[in-house]
Amino acid sequence: MFSYWNCASGFIKKLPFLDDHFISFKPEVFFIAESDLLSNRNLSPLKRNGYQFCSSKTLEIRGKTRLSCWFSTKFTRAETLEFDLNEIIVLDSIDKDYSVVGVYHPFKCYQNETVRSNFERLIENLELVCRSRNHVIIVGDFNVHLTDATHCPLKLKLENFMNTFGLDQLISLPTRQRMVGNVLQSSLIDLVFTNIPGLTTSQDFNNASDHCIINIISDIFVDRPNLKKKVVEYLDWRRYDSSHACNLFSNMFKGINLFITDVDLINERITTALCLVLNKLVPKRKTTIRGDKSVINPKIQNLKNRKSRLYKKFTRTRDEDDFRNLTTISRKLNREIKYQRKLELSKKLKGNTKEYWDVINRVLGKGFSDRIEIDHNGTKTQDGTVLSNLFANFFLNKVMTLSENESDHIVLPDLSSLVNNEDGPNLYFSRLDVCEAIKKLKRSKAHGHDEIPGIVIKDLHDVLIDPLN
Repeated sequence: MFSYWNCASGFIKKLPFLDDHFISFKPEVFFIAESDLLSNRNLSPLKRNGYQFCSSKTLEIRGKTRLSCWFSTKFTRAETLEFDLNEIIVLDSIDKDYSVVGVYHPFKCYQNETVRSNFERLIENLELVCRSRNHVIIVGDFNVHLTDATHCPLKLKLENFMNTFGLDQLISLPTRQRMVGNVLQSSLIDLVFTNIPGLTTSQDFNNASDHCIINIISDIFVDRPNLKKKVVEYLDWRRYDSSHACNLFSNMFKGINLFITDVDLINERITTALCLVLNKLVPKRKTTIRGDKSVINPKIQNLKNRKSRLYKKFTRTRDEDDFRNLTTISRKLNREIKYQRKLELSKKLKGNTKEYWDVINRVLGKGFSDRIEIDHNGTKTQDGTVLSNLFANFFLNKVMTLSENESDHIVLPDLSSLVNNEDGPNLYFSRLDVCEAIKKLKRSKAHGHDEIPGIVIKDLHDVLIDPLN
């Protein structure tokens, strides 16, 4: 997969966002337009494990570049096909017969040149690439509105280039959206040209730029691993509603006979009614997860589907409310992916040795040479044996301290005074006591063996007070 993104300047500040994209999609090539790097910039923060980083030749000629990219070891750069004054990067696949070309045509040109002359020079460069290579994928921000009805000279020049070399333009939806006052401006200026059949594209809007990220996927040239299928079970909460749940429980729970004194039997009847409500409103479903992306779960997939539907709706209506809803769903999706990724790393840290070091290498990089250093009794040490013993002793003492404290402070309540031996047990828990106990339940805590989530107990507290009391 290949990615292209006009980051709208502020490239360095957006590196955490770019890292998330690398982890989620693992693109073989990632072009960044409007990177605005200077020749004196320290490039060490831009190094990524398994990737080379490069910029257009304008960095050497003019001391500034507006196009940069990361590319994997499967590609090599063809600098001989790049004009010095163009924002262009040409990459050749080492084991396949095709080239990936990233371009950026700025609407603000350098001194002593016009937008038209700059664009014509870029087209000449692309013509050279197309004559030299059999198969090409060209992606970039051309700052030319292909959907504009006027006869713009730049648009006509671009269309003539497409027709001459038999290229298809794959993008059909707007790639840039910006709110100007109360008006949403949309334009199709980020384009993908290719003469390779079977290519597909996807667009991902985010809050970091007014341009979307363009992803290019090819089933022909991208080597895919053998994908494994995994069937997982999950709870479908889409039909759940607290008021509906209360009504269902009232209908399914037939009450408790006053002569029943067996606590286990009473609890079983309440639990059975709750489980019937859950089976009706929150059924268990199964889904198949393909591939090794453990961060893809039913919740994330549902958010992706909602985002896709909202995006299609927005492209039809151009309504501001639809745009705000699309932005909200995008934020929720990004937060959920980040959370699941952290959860995945946390689980692997608790796994076997191989998984543990996979996480360390992913975070620090396999080429990370600095060793862990700990200040022990005023002396800094990097010795592996000493560090291992320090970690082992620390956690051993922690467990021992917790065990001692827990056992020392456990006090069982004396319930004998609350029971009337002559008339039988009293109802010593008031409705207020039961209500307060339910309200103290934490929604985020996992359910017990009965598989009844705390959120359901809290939502049904009005109808559960009497049975529990």
